Amino acid sequence: EIGGVAGALDACAALDPMNERHVTSYLPTLEAADEEVAALHRHCAACKDAMAACVHRQLQSISALQSKIRDMRNKQAAFQEVGQRQEAAFRELRIARRIPRVYRACLAEVARRGAHAEIFSGQARQLAERMARSREREVARREAFARSHERYL
Repeated sequence: EIGGVAGALDACAALDPMNERHVTSYLPTLEAADEEVAALHRHCAACKDAMAACVHRQLQSISALQSKIRDMRNKQAAFQEVGQRQEAAFRELRIARRIPRVYRACLAEVARRGAHAEIFSGQARQLAERMARSREREVARREAFARSHERYL
């Protein structure tokens, strides 16, 4: 048994330099690498939080812009309706603006028709007078014929 204990002690003694190398060399390197990975993790988490906040702000901005666009579309529809009503009113005003010119044209037409009626009446009177003279001449001829040929008829 003493040989077994001595072999175990020799094996443990052989592990001491390896343990010393692990403790003095590898462990500090691993701890430094672990600290670098932890720092990278903290940096990535901070970046993720900053990006999430940025995305949240952008989504809020997008939502606000969408609300403004919706409101502007509603206003645009209302303005278009008002514009159409104003256009109809302006069309009526453009028509009403022509009324004085049309009224003057109507007055001129009334005067022209009155003048034509007077000319027509004068021509009708002249024609009636000519026809009356013609009739009188015809009556005078018939009477002359009847007087001159009356005894034979």
